[in-house]
Amino acid sequence: LISNGTTGTAGAQTNPYSITCTSRVQATEFDATSDERLKNIQGEISSSDAVNFIKNVIPIKYTWKDSEDKGVKAGYSAQQVIKSGFKHLISELPNESLVETTDDDGFTSPEGFQLTMNYNQVTPYHGVVIKHLLEEIESLKQEIKELKNKIG
Repeated sequence: LISNGTTGTAGAQTNPYSITCTSRVQATEFDATSDERLKNIQGEISSSDAVNFIKNVIPIKYTWKDSEDKGVKAGYSAQQVIKSGFKHLISELPNESLVETTDDDGFTSPEGFQLTMNYNQVTPYHGVVIKHLLEEIESLKQEIKELKNKIG
């Protein structure tokens, strides 16, 4: 527990961390602050942005390289999230053991930092896509109903 926080950055984004864990965290519940009185709301997530996230950020299965827990996990690649245009979901946390690497497509992962992802912020993108799909289903149901009425 670090009382004044550890700073991680992602571009111009600075995130203070007051707890950093190197293994799993378990809790009965987790509540994230969400009161809109504390937010400068920038607008809604568009259907096109949400669909773009779903289409371009591929969920992966993986195991941790240096961990006693060898079980298969599911999640996202922070590098892929950034490459897909969602850099605001990613931060950097100091990790002196990591060296700079450059992917085949030219993306460079920074030396001395590990990329972290705010999974809590992914949920709204999924919600927008679900809402969009439900609207499409309702529209198609109405169209089918109208076509059935025309033929008989």
